[in-house]
Amino acid sequence: MGRRVLILAAGIGSGHNIAAGVLESCFRAAPEVDAVQKLDILESTNEVYRTLYDDGYFAMVEAVPWLVGWGYDAADPPFKLAPWIRLWARINTTATVKAIKTFRPDIVVCTHFLPGRLVSLMLTRGVLEARLAIVTTDYDFQGLWLSSPFNHFFVARDETKAYMAAIGVPEDRITVSGI
Repeated sequence: MGRRVLILAAGIGSGHNIAAGVLESCFRAAPEVDAVQKLDILESTNEVYRTLYDDGYFAMVEAVPWLVGWGYDAADPPFKLAPWIRLWARINTTATVKAIKTFRPDIVVCTHFLPGRLVSLMLTRGVLEARLAIVTTDYDFQGLWLSSPFNHFFVARDETKAYMAAIGVPEDRITVSGI
């Protein structure tokens, strides 16, 4: 029996979904894969959350870039994310969780940190049994991408792999693949 692969992205900008589309094509061509589904998780959230997450982000980058930089710095410590951010995401992704459970993937590949954290939580709570791979779509690595548990990270640069290994991520679970 072949694998069921779920690819999760978040349509913030175009890079996350472009990477997800390339992965979808590759998995569809793989003979050991029976089913592939790609989902932009923001499409299954409510309009307010989607607008704040996407349009709000770009509006802030334009109007107050220093605040966005501060936000990234505040969220950068490995495996430490403010509890209210995790709660806000969980409240607004219940339809996504339902879609993941319905598809029953063997492998989940995430091209954005938000679904990576969501799937990690599902694995931790025992509501999903799958392998989790995270494909970073940025050259610079942010702590937001780190979630536990996970099976493998695909990163853009050797420097990223070295940084992740230095903070305790097992080196054999990191592949430098480019974006």
